[in-house]
Parts: sequence; C-alpha cells; structure tokens
Amino acid sequence: MRRVMADKEMKSAMHTGRSVKLLRYFAVSGAALLMFWSVPAVEAKTWTVTTTADSRMKEGSLRYIVAKATGGDTILFSSGGANLTSEIVLDKSLALVGPATIKQTGWERVFSIPAGTTVTMENLTITGGSADYYGGGIYNEGMLTMTGCTVSDNRSARDGGGVYSGVYDYSTQTRTGTLTLTNCTVRNNAATFSGGGVFNGATMTSNGCAFSGNSAYWGGGLLMESNSHASISEGVIENNAATDGGGLFNKGYVQNIQGTSFKRNNAEGKGGAIYGSNGILTVTACAISANSAGSGGGGIYNTYIPGGRPIELKGGVLVTNNTPDQVNGYYVSDGSCIIGDAAGSKSVALSGFAQGSAPKPRKTSGESDVDAAEQALKDSGSDLFTLVKKSMNADLGASGEVSAALSGMNAKLYDAFAYENVPLADASGKGELVIEFTASWPERARYYAAFAECGDGAADALSVKGYVIAERGVQFEVKPGQPLPDGVTPPDFYEEGEGLMTWRNVIADNGPFDHNLQDGMVTFRAASIRAEARTAAAASGGSGCSTSAASPFALLFGAPLLLLPRRKRGN
Repeated sequence: MRRVMADKEMKSAMHTGRSVKLLRYFAVSGAALLMFWSVPAVEAKTWTVTTTADSRMKEGSLRYIVAKATGGDTILFSSGGANLTSEIVLDKSLALVGPATIKQTGWERVFSIPAGTTVTMENLTITGGSADYYGGGIYNEGMLTMTGCTVSDNRSARDGGGVYSGVYDYSTQTRTGTLTLTNCTVRNNAATFSGGGVFNGATMTSNGCAFSGNSAYWGGGLLMESNSHASISEGVIENNAATDGGGLFNKGYVQNIQGTSFKRNNAEGKGGAIYGSNGILTVTACAISANSAGSGGGGIYNTYIPGGRPIELKGGVLVTNNTPDQVNGYYVSDGSCIIGDAAGSKSVALSGFAQGSAPKPRKTSGESDVDAAEQALKDSGSDLFTLVKKSMNADLGASGEVSAALSGMNAKLYDAFAYENVPLADASGKGELVIEFTASWPERARYYAAFAECGDGAADALSVKGYVIAERGVQFEVKPGQPLPDGVTPPDFYEEGEGLMTWRNVIADNGPFDHNLQDGMVTFRAASIRAEARTAAAASGGSGCSTSAASPFALLFGAPLLLLPRRKRGN
C-alpha cells in the first residue's frame, strides 16, 4: 500500500515538472513572437549615384549601388550618369530615376533584365551599347517601364539595336517580357537583322513616343515578332530605313496603331512605312505620307499567303504622297480613309500598257448577258440584287438588311463594256491588272463596279457566267456632304456635296474575271450599277440625284481608267 502511494506521488511530481516546462516554453515562444511582430518591415531605400566611375568596389558608383541595393529600392543620380565598361544586370526590382546618361564605353550592351524582375526607368538616356546577338542598349525578359527616356546610338549584330524585349516560349505558349514606353525617344540605333529601334517578342505598349533614324534589314524602326502583342498610340515613326519595312515590320499576333504619324521612312525593297507579313494589324486615325520603297508599297505593303489576314485601316487613315504607290497587297478599309492622291492627279495616269497604248473598250449593252443582268437587278431575290443590297447596306452603315433598315432599294445597270486582249506588262501569264473605278453619288445612292465571271469551259471568250461585285479596296473616299480635302481636284462629273470614291479591283491573268486563256493578257467585262435607297424623305423631297449617264464612267470607261500592272504572283 505504501509503495502504491509512493508511485502516485512520483507520477504527480513528474506531471507537475512537465507542466512547468511547458509553461516556460510557451512563455519564451510568446516573447519571441512578440519580438518578431514588433520588428518593423524593411523599408525601401533610396540610393544616390555620386560618381560616373564604373566599379563594383567604389562606393557611389552605379555598379556598386546595384550590387548593394535590394528589391524595391530607388536609385537617383547626382553625378549626371555613369560611364560603364561592361554590362550591368538588373536582377532585382529597382527604380532608376534621372536625369542621367548611362553610357556604355565597352563593347557590351548597357542593361539586361532577367525574367521575374520589375524595373522602371525615368528620364534616362541609354547610349553606346553593343551586343553580339540581342539588344544593343537593353535586353529585357522582365517587366520594363520607361518614361521620358532616350535610347540612342546602340548597335546589335543581330536583333534589337536599341531594345530587345520579350521571348515567346512555343512549348508552353507563354510570353516573357513586357515593355511599356511613355514619351520616350528611340533614335539612331541599328540592328544587322531585325528591329533597328525596338524588337518586340512578347508584349509592348507605346504612348507618345518617337522612333527615328533607326535601321535594320527588317523593321528599321520596329519589328513585331510572331505571337507578339503591341499597342502604339500618339507617336511618330520617321526617317527609319530597312530593306523591308522601313518604319515597321509586323509578323505579330495582334498589333494596334492609333494616332501615329509615319513619314519619310524608306525601304529598299517593300513597305516604306509598314510591311505586313501574315500578322494582325489595325491602323486607326494615322497619317502615312512621304514614305518610299524600292519595289512596292511605298506606304504599306502586306504580303498575301493562304490564310493570311488583311491590314485593317479605319478611323480616317490618310495614306498619301508615298512612292511608288500607296498600298500594295491585302488590306481592308472602313470607308473613312483617304488612300492615294485625288482623282485627276498623277496617281490616275494611264500606265502599264504595251507601247503605252490604252485598251479600246467595246460597248456590250444589249447583249444577252447584259440583258440578264438588268433583269437580275429588278429581281429582289436574285444573286446580283443581293450583292448590291449587301454592299449598299455596308456603305450606308445601316444595321440589318437594306430592305428592313431602309424602305427599300432601286438598282439599275448603268452601262457595260468589254475590254479585250489587254496586254500585261508581265507577259509570263502570272500578272495582274489593277482597275481603279471612280464614281460620285448623292446622299443614299452608290455606284458599284460589277465584273463578269467567265463561263465554265466556254469556247467563246466572252461567255458570261454572271456578274459579281468583286471585293474592292478603297483608295479615296469623301462621303456626301463632306468638303473635299485641300488640293483635291474633283472629276468633271462631280457635283458639290456629293460623295466621291475611288476603289481598286484586281483582275488576275487566267483568273475568274479573265475571259481568255492566253498568258500575258486579259479580257474582261465590267458594268456599272447604280443603287438608291428608297426612303419616305427621298420620295417627298427628292435626293438631288445626278442623272448624267457619264457620271460613273468618266473614270471607269474613259481615259481615266487605271489598269496598273501588279507584281508577278509568287514574288
């Protein structure tokens, strides 16, 4: 019994000892936690560069401060900048605030920014850099924001003379690297291959920036790589040079350019201002003028490949005074743009015919196919009437069908001609004719050029399958009620207050509108269709329509008809 009691007393003592130890443990731990919680968070530090010398060991130098700083710190400059002898890697998130000039005196780039790093630069000049491969001034895979900065006189033996930003990982389909430029200047940089000023491989935003005097083989000012995204607004892209794409070379996925001026850029080959290569590009409210190219697309060149996309022009884009032409290639316009010089200027001169002779059209009115077309325009259920209605609806900006949005539509065949055996400048049989058709119209009326499709297997060269309103590229447009721009000389049939448009159609040798099988020449048939929307207002007050039969044809079927040679397909 006594032994049992002793055992109980011993266990009780042991329990009491453990309790004391636990209390002591919690007391110490609690104190430690309180001490931890009471320690203030490390605040971002501001450093000042006081010398232009370049040394990791010299206090006050940029390289020393970058090594000592921690993420979130800010670096200021009282020295005016830094003269570097080798590259600086910004491998932590820092803010560099000038004014200051960071000059590379060695044969290396100025800065590189690894992935996962956020860097901001304000009022800095980045100059003198050189790279064997990418990014003479800056190589960026992180998140780089530059405000009020200048990137000038940098070189790359490959891509991105001024800035190389962004990498696309095809295996993971992810982009690394974001570049944001605000009120920056990128000038006098050069790349051996792509992107003299900027090479964008991922995501780029530019606002209020100037890209000038840069050069490369592709994309003198900028190059947008495949799968990249970019937005460029309120900027200037001027005096850049390249073999292709003097101002901009675009292969990118989604690019938007708004309110930007392209001027005096030059391409030895194609695309003085812009070269499109199967990317997606929308140009809004931009002025593209005084650019030049050696072989085509003085303003814009867009290559066409199967499945390719047109460059979209909208919001009053002006493409004027470029040489040798304004737009060459695959594009669409919303009808608010002015592309090319006005009717009556040098852009509507006859050219491209053998020995300089113009084709002599043969009037086809009264022939069976013309009669059939006239009947089709009276039949609201016919294919031709439907095509006219669709075009009319788009031009008037109505929603839904014309018959529903408006009161209805009248359409009539104005005239029809055949142009037989027109020789092409390229006699290989792979050439094209570009036909520019100019017409004017009052409010709620339009003229359309319809082309006859060749009958299947027809022995007769002029056998017609039917008339089609071919896809048209708007070259010049003034809407009814708008004044003509300064310097525009209207055609003789134009009446003040009417609309005026010139658009471009293409007839390919041995294509669907070519009615002969000879290589090196084409035969085609064209008709002019006048369509007028019927409204209650028009019925009571009249529309002021011009009834002159010569109106739509003064330029289509007379001397001002443009039959311009196109490049050989496949070039």
